[in-house]
Amino acid sequence: MQLPIGTTINALAIVAGGAIGSVIGPWLPERIRLALLQALSLAVIAMGAKLIIGYQNIFLLTLSLVLGAVTGSLIGLQERLEGFADYVQRRMAARAEKNKKSSSSDTDFSVAFVSSTAFFCVGSMGILGSIEEGVSGNYQILLVKSFADGIVAINIASSKGKGVMLSALPLLIYQGALTLLASLLQPLLQGEVLVELSAVGGVLIAGVGAGLLFPDQFKMLNLLPAMFWVCILFPLFY
Repeated sequence: MQLPIGTTINALAIVAGGAIGSVIGPWLPERIRLALLQALSLAVIAMGAKLIIGYQNIFLLTLSLVLGAVTGSLIGLQERLEGFADYVQRRMAARAEKNKKSSSSDTDFSVAFVSSTAFFCVGSMGILGSIEEGVSGNYQILLVKSFADGIVAINIASSKGKGVMLSALPLLIYQGALTLLASLLQPLLQGEVLVELSAVGGVLIAGVGAGLLFPDQFKMLNLLPAMFWVCILFPLFY
């Protein structure tokens, strides 16, 4: 069984980013933050391209992505998850405001925790990276995500405080569970099917990188069902 090493590194990066942001965040120039985010976005795109290199069955790839997009859009996968995250954030913020015993720092702590948890956990890169680690033991995707999450943690902590550090715990549980589940299913995902699965994942990861560069232009969570479609359609092509 594959241990969630990448997820553990991801959680530690969030804690480190939160600690750094609470200390030096206010003095970190915005242009530096933007430059780091752009560099990581391009690295994510390059990682996705690497997974696609050598891929052969373009029709299976295309069909899986199309069916995945239709399925995810009909379900409203991204909208539902983002809506749930917004709902939890609003409820916690409202509860903190109604509690007259709570200080502004308590409110900031709650908002930082919920908003950062939503950002770190509601994303296709964490899902794809956790599955990749569970199936192949490769946690490079989660390493890149760790860098990105660390920078975001610095930004959130610089304005809202140390609450961002606590979001490492739900991330550790969530992504760790995905890695362990994928590890159990690993015997079923070998050979050509793993190549096809990696190629679809590569396209989605490249889309995540593009989404970091152009926010609100890509809804990659709605494409996640493509990972299941490629496994379902695989026997028809091999």
